[in-house]
Amino acid sequence: GSLIGTLQHAVKYRPEIAAAMGLLGSCMTCCTEELYELAMRVLVYLGRTARLGTAYSKHSDGSTKVVVRADANWSTTRSTTGYVIKLAGASVAHASRRQHCISMSTCEAELIALADAAIELLSLEPVLTKLGYEHKGEAYEVGTDNKAAYDLCHRFTSAQNSRHIDRKLFKMRELRGAGRVTVRYIPTDENEADLFTKILDRFGNSKEICRPGNECSGL
Repeated sequence: GSLIGTLQHAVKYRPEIAAAMGLLGSCMTCCTEELYELAMRVLVYLGRTARLGTAYSKHSDGSTKVVVRADANWSTTRSTTGYVIKLAGASVAHASRRQHCISMSTCEAELIALADAAIELLSLEPVLTKLGYEHKGEAYEVGTDNKAAYDLCHRFTSAQNSRHIDRKLFKMRELRGAGRVTVRYIPTDENEADLFTKILDRFGNSKEICRPGNECSGL
């Protein structure tokens, strides 16, 4: 428990371990030696990559623009929301957490992630302004890798397969309609938020980790 608690502090500066820590934290009620070894692997990874971290640079591509990426890992229980808001080439806000409700489709799970990212963006905007960030009135760029969620962000109609989705989840659509954001579809391989929803290997492929009721196969 003390190891997991200590590693949670590192997530603020090493956001790439957020998904792993979220999964390890959910297994604290059934601690095993195998889970301890997995947590130690995260600690070893941080030690071997100590020179990595959140670094901001005005020379990075699109350093003056706020970019938002959102993703979700759909599950039959509560899905995982992941989003990242970038400025100056690095994350200024990110999240990897279980969703507050059970989504009935992958599209709904993705819309929940987009809604959470929209709410975070609205709260972050005055903070950036206070710090001196000059927003030139351009729409913020938002990316999602789910075609259905992308389509629903661009139309205000309801279909048979989307009537169950709560209106609250269309917050990103409201911001797009107001001209405050632009929502575009991006491939999964280009979506940085994918890192916050599942465990990925060095090539960007998904990798299994401990889940309640399943065996752990390692990071």
